[in-house]
Amino acid sequence: MIFPDLVKRAQRDPAEGLRLWKRAQMMVAAVIIPAWLLLSYFAEPLIRLAFTAEYVSATPYFQVFLFLMVRQVFQFSTLLRSVEDNASFATSNAVALGINIVILVALMPRFGLWGPTLGLVVGQLWTAWYLGKRVMTRYQVPLAEIFQWRKFGLAIAASGFALAVMHGTMSVMPDGSVTTLVGLGIFAAVYVIAARFILREEYGYVVRAFQRRQAT
Repeated sequence: MIFPDLVKRAQRDPAEGLRLWKRAQMMVAAVIIPAWLLLSYFAEPLIRLAFTAEYVSATPYFQVFLFLMVRQVFQFSTLLRSVEDNASFATSNAVALGINIVILVALMPRFGLWGPTLGLVVGQLWTAWYLGKRVMTRYQVPLAEIFQWRKFGLAIAASGFALAVMHGTMSVMPDGSVTTLVGLGIFAAVYVIAARFILREEYGYVVRAFQRRQAT
């Protein structure tokens, strides 16, 4: 959605495009990080509900695969394409495919589904590392300036704290759907309160957008 504006800003000054991208990606992170933790926490009951108890053994694979959600926070390819660097995207994916194949072939005969699971996750982590390095080179910035790392860490801390409060509450309540709903409500409340303070800029933007939609 921001790509056209990103290109326009990058043509004037790449630093402006980088600032816009970091702001947008931090908003993405603010949504993905708590969702990732919740899905990881409830992985087994979700699989049991969606695919029956026969597939519960697939829970560890699903939880590892969920790391790809966090990978989506770092969409460095958008930054590079805005400055007409499409070659880096192609190179990173070609190498990632090779990594995927090597790990799959090496692990699958002995470790089964861990082969394709780790192959895909490791390959995508490689693309994040490689494209991040390319962004540092093309935009001439250090690692500290290619992302809002402090806010990212605070978002993880806030999500982790909300998860801990939710887990503690659910541990003293009887098992059941009501407990799950109460736990989710507590998680949402704690995270939103924390986000109100540690992600004030992003929180304010979302609130204003919601108010504008209600007004129309």
